[in-house]
Amino acid sequence: MSQLKANFEQLLQQIDNARNLVALKTEVRLVAVSKSVACDKIDELYQYGQRDFGESYATKLVDKAEQLKHLAINWHFIGNLQSNKIKLIAKYVSWVQSIEKLCQVELLAKFRPTNLAPLNCLIQINPNNTKTQHGVSISNLEQIIELADAINKMPNLRLRGLMAIASNTDNIAVVTHDFMRLRQLFDKLKLKFNNLDCLSMGMSDDFNTAILHGATMVRIGANLFGSER
Repeated sequence: MSQLKANFEQLLQQIDNARNLVALKTEVRLVAVSKSVACDKIDELYQYGQRDFGESYATKLVDKAEQLKHLAINWHFIGNLQSNKIKLIAKYVSWVQSIEKLCQVELLAKFRPTNLAPLNCLIQINPNNTKTQHGVSISNLEQIIELADAINKMPNLRLRGLMAIASNTDNIAVVTHDFMRLRQLFDKLKLKFNNLDCLSMGMSDDFNTAILHGATMVRIGANLFGSER
């Protein structure tokens, strides 16, 4: 068995174990963060059953999508969404997880090809108001609702939920607090937007905690590809 397959199977078991500790058991989707690996490793992981892959850079995503267009991959854009790169990725991705501005919503709707399914959209939240982190401040409910309304008005976009990155710290109490606040915001927004079904939070170091606090999607790279890069 290859190291990548062993890592993948172990990770799926860890996700399942964490999910089983949650009272309301929801499916947790794994997004394999492939931004640091070559196409052959993406292809290999696809053969094991993985379908969702995340990339942070537009040009690299497009290059990989073109090389692997024979595979039915769900590409997720998870990086900083630059306006001048939206046209480049709009026809390749199934998900954009990092929306934080109205102009991004407008450009995604403008450049999403009409022959493709509506683009799944997540609003990126900054859970701790860290200046170095992207996303709408978790305390700015008005702006978050404005973005959600704008996405819902676009027929070729589909509002799915929220994405966030927890505080960069080893203090589990701080990380847990971030995830709790995100879940509370998600539940509050669901009262207004009943089509919300995705809370993307949790990475290699904190995905177990994220799942325990309601994550329905985790984004993991190092635990999968660490020794294969």
